[in-house]
Amino acid sequence: MTRKLGKYSFGIGDRFAHQAEAQLKALKMTFEQGTEITPVWNKSFREHQIIGSKSITTRKAADAAVKSLDWTGQYFLDADHINLSNVDFFLDTCDFFTIGPEHRRDLAGILKKVMSKLKNILGDPPLNYILHTAPFRRQKTGYW
Repeated sequence: MTRKLGKYSFGIGDRFAHQAEAQLKALKMTFEQGTEITPVWNKSFREHQIIGSKSITTRKAADAAVKSLDWTGQYFLDADHINLSNVDFFLDTCDFFTIGPEHRRDLAGILKKVMSKLKNILGDPPLNYILHTAPFRRQKTGYW
């Protein structure tokens, strides 16, 4: 199944993993009014440390909300403000990996770990990557 981030997405923070259903209900209401927004639950390693949670807790809360509300759209999880020392904490549960600006030098190591995980799961398919470090301000043309 191909998963695609929609035209509009919304980052959702749920520190204690108790609000996923209420948050998704709000996004479902926007869909019913004609605007589709893809939910992206996010939580940083620091937040997990503060409350003693695991990344799987956020995944389970999002999955349960999706099931409870019969959400048929896409949804994702973002490992927020990661670095090379904590990326493994998120590899099995998250779809996106946001590197904190103070850890940009860790990018190569993080990318190597993520690529290795993709290779093991997907069987080493040919992949292209685009890394953006600033907003893309040129008009989108061609294959985009």
